[in-house]
Amino acid sequence: DKIKDNDNNNPKICGRYNDTITILGSRGSGKTSFLMSILYHCEKEKNKDIEIIELIDPTLIEEKGHIFLTLISLITDKVEKKISKNECDPCCKEYRKRKSWDDKLKKLAAGLPSIDIDNGSLYSNWHDPEHVMRKGLDAVKAAKELEDNFNKIVEEALNILGKKAFLIAFDDIDVNFNNGWKVLETIRKYLTSPRIITLLSGDLKLFSKAIRKYQWNNF
Repeated sequence: DKIKDNDNNNPKICGRYNDTITILGSRGSGKTSFLMSILYHCEKEKNKDIEIIELIDPTLIEEKGHIFLTLISLITDKVEKKISKNECDPCCKEYRKRKSWDDKLKKLAAGLPSIDIDNGSLYSNWHDPEHVMRKGLDAVKAAKELEDNFNKIVEEALNILGKKAFLIAFDDIDVNFNNGWKVLETIRKYLTSPRIITLLSGDLKLFSKAIRKYQWNNF
């Protein structure tokens, strides 16, 4: 219903969505098996409205990696495979959408440096007025519009794939505190489109500890 009601609406106008289905349980309680069963069922049923993103385990991502970049990479990979199948046919809609996709991806990429933990590279040359005029302010604007550009990427990707929503599952985000925190922040900041269904598994006690750790770091 959420997808249907917001089909032709701008997420920014409708409000930010952070709808996440949480699967909570202690270690060994079967959370991963439950997630895999959901993804398997959706894949088996060949749901025409849902595009499934493979199960994402933050513990398998390199420490310097970022979950947001991983997610963008997975979405881009699906789109590229879809476009490449029909790119030789000028009459195909995927062929005509290539430029639109590339333009939106370029705008999104311009804001990605802002997600680094160390943003020094973004402002390192701000003592140079010419750099500020030509590149600095553009970088800040791109960072500010990162969420909106990601939502546009999601919309474009789903249009190309012929789907209405992405189903994304994050598993064991409570095991590694650093990567787990990045997942929670990514959901809060960027996964705000009504066209994204998020599944999240973990232990509530460990969630609390991870959040408390970062709260104490703020002191």
